Amino acid sequence: MRKKIKVDDIKIGMQFSSPVYFDKTKVVIPAFTTVKLSDIERLKRWRISEVEIEDDEVAKDIPSSKPVIEDTSSTSESSNQSVDKRKAMADRLKKYQQDIKKIDTKLENMPKPSESSNLSIITQYTSILSKIKSILQNIKTDTIASKNDIYDVVAEIIDLTINKKTEILSILSHFEDPAYDYLVVHSANVAIYSAFIGYGMNLNQFKLNQLTIAALLHDVGMVKVPESILNTTGKLSPQEFMLVQRHTFEGYRILLSRQLFPEEICQVALQHHERFNGSGYPSHRHGDQISVFSRIVAVADSYDAMTEPHTYREKFHGHKAIKDVLQASKNLYDPEVSKTFLSIMSIYPIGSLVQLNNGAIAIVFQANINFPLRPTIRILFDEFGDKVIEKSIIELEKSPNLFITSVIDPKDVNFTLEELM
Repeated sequence: MRKKIKVDDIKIGMQFSSPVYFDKTKVVIPAFTTVKLSDIERLKRWRISEVEIEDDEVAKDIPSSKPVIEDTSSTSESSNQSVDKRKAMADRLKKYQQDIKKIDTKLENMPKPSESSNLSIITQYTSILSKIKSILQNIKTDTIASKNDIYDVVAEIIDLTINKKTEILSILSHFEDPAYDYLVVHSANVAIYSAFIGYGMNLNQFKLNQLTIAALLHDVGMVKVPESILNTTGKLSPQEFMLVQRHTFEGYRILLSRQLFPEEICQVALQHHERFNGSGYPSHRHGDQISVFSRIVAVADSYDAMTEPHTYREKFHGHKAIKDVLQASKNLYDPEVSKTFLSIMSIYPIGSLVQLNNGAIAIVFQANINFPLRPTIRILFDEFGDKVIEKSIIELEKSPNLFITSVIDPKDVNFTLEELM
C-alpha cells in the first residue's frame, strides 16, 4: 500500500529505498537515487503536487530521507555501511553508463533521420494532403476527379510505406495543420496504414495499388453529409446517425457510377464499417462476406479515427488505440489483418511517448517485430529530468536493465515534441 507525500516536502539530498511514483505507475524518482534540484524542478514543471511512496517507507525511511549530512557522531559500523551502499550505487550507475556508451557506439553508424530528411518527409506528406484536398473538392462539386491525380498520390503513398516507414509513421501520430480538414488527413492516413498492412500481407503490386486507391477514397461519401452534422460537438441523434451511415452508399455510388472504378475498389466505400462478427453496417455482413480490402481498411480506418481529434472527443494516443484494436480483434476485425497491423505498429507505435524504469522519458523511434515490448527509443529527458541535447538512441532489446513502465499522454506534459525533435 502507498501513501502520498507533497512535492514541497521533498528536499534536495533525500534518498528513498523504493521508487517514488506519480499516477500509480509512473516512476519519477528511482530508488536509492539522491534527490537533486532538477528532480524537484521537473515535478513542478509537470505540475505534479503529490507523489506516492510505499507505506512502510513512510514509517521507516522518511527520517533517514533528509539531506545527507556528515554525522561525526555515527558509529564506525553505520559509516562503513553507508560507504558500501554509496559505492554499490556508484558501481551500478557506472555500469549503466558503460552499457549506454556501448550501445551508442554500436548505433553510431545506424541511419538516423536528419533534420533535412524529416523536412523532406513532411514536405512530401503535405504535398499528398494538398492533392487529396483537390481530389475531394472536385468530387464534392460533382466534378470527376482525375484518375491520374489519384494514381500519382497512390504511388507516393506506396513509396513512403516501402522506403520511409519509420519517418512517415513518426509524423502521422503528431501532424497537425489547420489548412487540412479531418477528412483530408484521415483519407491520407487510412491509405498509408492500409498500404502498410497490404505490404505486410504480401499483396502483389497490382493488388497493393488497388487497395491503396480504395483506402484513399473509402470515405468519399462523407462529402455528401451536411457540414452541420460533421461539425456536431455532441452525440448524434438517431436521424443524424442514419444520414452519416448513408455515406457508405453514397461513396459506393460515386466511385462506381461517376469515377468508374472497378467493383473491388467500390466495395470498400460500402463495406469499411462492416465488422467481422456481423455487428457493423450497412448490411451486417460478417467474416468472408466482407471483401479482403474492406477488412484491411476497417482496421486502418478505426485506428486512425481513434488517434485523430474529433469535434466530440479528444484523440487517443497510439498505445491506447492499439490496445483497443487488439481487444476488438477477436470479434470486430479479421484476426489475420489485426495481427499484421500489430506487427507493423507494435504495442508502442512509433512516436509514442514513454517512461522507462529509471525515470527517463523517451519517444519510440522504431518498432521491434520480434519483441514488441522492447522497441528502439530516443531519450528526451534523462533519469534526472534534464533535457538530452544530443540524440541518444537505445535498442531496448539489447538493454536488459531498461524497460518501459508506462505510456505518457502528450497532453499531460508541459512541452511539445516539436520543441525536442
